[in-house]
Amino acid sequence: MRSKFINPYHFMPLKEKKTIVADNETEEKYSGYIQVQIKNRTPMIIPNPHSREDPSREKTLNFFTYYEECEENGGTKGEDMAYKHYPPVIPGSSIRGMLRSVYEMATNSCMSVLDKETVVSRRISDPGQPGLLHKNGNKMELYMEVETVGKIDPNSVKDRAECSPYKIQGKEGILVKGESFDGKKCHVFFPPQNSIGVKRINISEEDLWRFEQVLRLYADKTVNKKLGPDHSGYKEYAKCYKDFKNSAQNALEYFPVYYSELKLKGTGGKGGKVVYYLAPAQISREVYKTQPADIVKDTYAPCLSLDSLCPACRLFGMVGSSDALASKVRITDGAFVDSVNEVKGGGYEVLYYEEPKVLEELASPKPGNMEFYYKQPEGANFWTPDYYSKNGTLYQNSKLELMGRKFYWHHANERLPEDVEKTERNSRVRLLKKGKTFSYQVYFEDITKTEIQRLIYLCNISSEKDQDGAARYGYHLGLGKPLGLGSVEMVVDDVRIRRWLSESDGIQIQPLMQDYESVFNSAWQNEATYSAANFEGNKNLLLRMLQFDAAGKTPITYPVADDQSMEVMSEGFKFFVNNKYQLKRDKYENGGVLGRKKVIVQQHLKPFTGAVQTLNTNKENVIYETIERLKSMQGEKEKFPNGKNKNGKGQGGNSQKKGSQKEKFTGTVSGANPSGYQIKLDENPKLKYKTGFISRNYLDNKGIELHKGEKLQVSIFKENEQRKNYMLNYINKC
Repeated sequence: MRSKFINPYHFMPLKEKKTIVADNETEEKYSGYIQVQIKNRTPMIIPNPHSREDPSREKTLNFFTYYEECEENGGTKGEDMAYKHYPPVIPGSSIRGMLRSVYEMATNSCMSVLDKETVVSRRISDPGQPGLLHKNGNKMELYMEVETVGKIDPNSVKDRAECSPYKIQGKEGILVKGESFDGKKCHVFFPPQNSIGVKRINISEEDLWRFEQVLRLYADKTVNKKLGPDHSGYKEYAKCYKDFKNSAQNALEYFPVYYSELKLKGTGGKGGKVVYYLAPAQISREVYKTQPADIVKDTYAPCLSLDSLCPACRLFGMVGSSDALASKVRITDGAFVDSVNEVKGGGYEVLYYEEPKVLEELASPKPGNMEFYYKQPEGANFWTPDYYSKNGTLYQNSKLELMGRKFYWHHANERLPEDVEKTERNSRVRLLKKGKTFSYQVYFEDITKTEIQRLIYLCNISSEKDQDGAARYGYHLGLGKPLGLGSVEMVVDDVRIRRWLSESDGIQIQPLMQDYESVFNSAWQNEATYSAANFEGNKNLLLRMLQFDAAGKTPITYPVADDQSMEVMSEGFKFFVNNKYQLKRDKYENGGVLGRKKVIVQQHLKPFTGAVQTLNTNKENVIYETIERLKSMQGEKEKFPNGKNKNGKGQGGNSQKKGSQKEKFTGTVSGANPSGYQIKLDENPKLKYKTGFISRNYLDNKGIELHKGEKLQVSIFKENEQRKNYMLNYINKC
């Protein structure tokens, strides 16, 4: 049964371009400070740096303090115990980052923290074709339609180099071992005997850059979660490529790759270009030339010049390649209110902190999830930064648009399940209890009255109450925003403006902090409004984003599939795999892997207009014969069971027994071959046969690897009477 949920994040839409403001030297400037109180509405964690020293992250992450207790003063070596004896502190840098982020949205400023290093990529299930790179003078050529042999037992070549000359069937070839897995066979690529009549094309620097980025991503443990003893990340393969490219001594004359040739039509179907994606494996990743920084380089790129500054950079400062501007704002650390009196009743660990708790894995940003981070091109069925498909045709994506600035929804209740297993990919934390109040100051120097009003409004965001008297709006601080942690309220206590007392001769002798009303003849509460602050951002959208109860009672969770729990996340990839409807090919290729032209995105984030968008849990991929058939099935009028279309056909259109998809069975991986895995099914009176089979391509599409002896939960895809077994769908590992 499909259930509704809300994705933890959405995006504030961008305008055509950022706002640029000049410094009005004749306008009067003011200095002073704003006194602010901040209270955590939900549990919060801002880690003490000492808690992060252990790379294994087995240590508990404690809240930030000014002190560390080590062996020298009574603690255990390497153990951070300051939480027991010293009050927690909210670093001013954390508050500053939070305020600047919202200030940028409200003033239509630049995207100052835009990541320029991370490349956008995604796993592609379309299999590549074998090819050979060859240097011809200053050109790099790709030889296509290369002959290969793929029957080499890895055990027979385990002592050979990853890419090395190899003779088989009386011919000289190049051995490619690849990464190991059950049933793996090594391949041999055969260079052409002569170049006459051989199909080949020139490879551009852009195509090579993509390939080199793919190799870099495989070696990056933050991206390649399988990197370890059993997966080298194509380390040796990458070295062979480097030697080949640099014409090192004993380097290969031909270098083996897999390639995808994409013939892209231009805008309106006119013109276009051909793009080649190279990879070290048949099923691999695809890196895109167009990156987020490229999309906004002329509209919202970080400010680099003093001659062209957005409102946020003019207030908070900037550092460019040759120019720099100091910040006009300084924010103190947040200190506990009445912490000394509170601690008299017991230790800090009792009064302020919850017992250590293991959090669910916090996913890193994944701009490769196109359907969430990028707007859907008009009429597109599937899209990437480089291209999109529309009704079975690939087009250049020449007008790619980001969804906007990322923000997180407030949760009605924080998400802290009890039985979360500690792994290398999550954290054990000691959370600050909810309802703790801190105080800090925002000091400003030589800023305009409008800038003061803007700061006051944002620092006083929680002053508006709902009908129950609770704060209506607030922000996020610290780790765990997707889990509902770190929701905070902020209100202003006081605003002071600095004035100078002078003697009769006009000499300034001492500063005096005056209240706001004495200087401006009006209380700050009356003037510091959204309209008075002259914000350019959409007020309704901004406040909706900050609203504590915007999501109502609908669960907020990372996307989940039908067979997953919303309480404890696992296998977060499932939703995104299932989220792509697939069209059946007239003739299956390479074991039935479906291509780029045959994929249609089921659900995607739509531009934020104020409504809180809900998504649905989804089922296994459903295969349809035509786009028209698909569109008819996307409506709510026609219901379909998991893995079957209306005609009762599943993958490949084979008939299956009614209800077989809904049944769940257990079994053990008993063997493997290049096509897939043999499964020995546990005894069950409902089963006619004792064995089953799961396609390797089916699992590759999901990013799953199986190993002999692993226990699985499966469902029956179809019955194979000839082989007396079942074709199976993978559900999860037991």
